[in-house]
Amino acid sequence: MQRSYPENNFENDYIYYETHDENFAGELIDYEMVLSKSYFELNLQNEKIEVIINPTEEEYSKLKEILPILTNNSGKLIIKD
Repeated sequence: MQRSYPENNFENDYIYYETHDENFAGELIDYEMVLSKSYFELNLQNEKIEVIINPTEEEYSKLKEILPILTNNSGKLIIKD
């Protein structure tokens, strides 16, 4: 996932995602993210992407801190502790 930042006043920022499969890439518009200590899930309108993770406590804390900033609170984020 990446967030673009506008270069001038006429552009808007946006969030997009990429995977190894080109069919699963695009701008995040209507979505829900679920983060737990064992997986990250991205639910799109008709697609679901799940990634198994095993972060340290420090990495997990950073993920919880950074995801709302990265997404600019534009979608739904569920954190399961």
